[in-house]
Amino acid sequence: MHAPSHFRPQHPFLCALALFLLGACNPTSPPGPSNSAAPQAGPTATEGAPMSSSQAPQDTLVALPPNAIVGTATRNQPKGLANPSEYCVDGRLYQGATYRLGALNLFGPLPPGDLDGQAIVVHGHIKTGLWSKLAPGEPCAEDYGAAESMMQLRSDWMAPETGFQVGRSTQEILERTAYIAFETLYPLDFGSISADATEAKVTVRNPFTVPLTSLQLVAHYERMGHGGKPMPEHRALALSLAPGATQDVVFPLEIPEEHLILHDFLLHGDHESVTIAVTLHLPR
Repeated sequence: MHAPSHFRPQHPFLCALALFLLGACNPTSPPGPSNSAAPQAGPTATEGAPMSSSQAPQDTLVALPPNAIVGTATRNQPKGLANPSEYCVDGRLYQGATYRLGALNLFGPLPPGDLDGQAIVVHGHIKTGLWSKLAPGEPCAEDYGAAESMMQLRSDWMAPETGFQVGRSTQEILERTAYIAFETLYPLDFGSISADATEAKVTVRNPFTVPLTSLQLVAHYERMGHGGKPMPEHRALALSLAPGATQDVVFPLEIPEEHLILHDFLLHGDHESVTIAVTLHLPR
């Protein structure tokens, strides 16, 4: 069975971004290199994957503010599995946020333009009590979300505030659900992906004025076949990037002997008090 096409599953490593708040995810370390290199003048090649690097800094670098949250914005939508925009609670629909970052809904002044799928830096605070941010709307049907909930689902496909009850929740659950209240939010360029018939080339960029020496680029594959749900599998590569530096990494789109199909990438790491968990989506 293929994942439904109208949503983006939560990446297991995005759960780590909110683990200390939500207690809802149990990420595991992916197979692959886990060592991080010392800061260098440019990218460090890691054994096991063909790559090339560019030392030329980009035109615009930004400071990495302390306690910022860095991730990828996802647009919420009605009955979204991982990204619901509304909730049926006691027979009434409640409207939520326009976007979320990982598992956490975003509330604050949005910049113009579409942020869906963009890497963003958020200045704000993580709070508990999503229920207080919802706006009551019209009544919802008794079977709201029932058809979607009948599908074969997987826990990493689901929003923590709904679980396997698509589009539905309770006041109790929503009162203890965390969200991000932000003052400012802006997009950043962490790189790009291009693909041909057999391979995907990921160009990873450090947009900050500080070196990022503990990054991992995680390729998220789905194991297909055998008549059941696809199951995730990950291949990780350690990276170290100087300010403004870029590094190219190539991954196969499919690994036929293992029934693996490439889904997307996660760039994750940290710098002092800042956690980075940026999803890079394959071109569709």
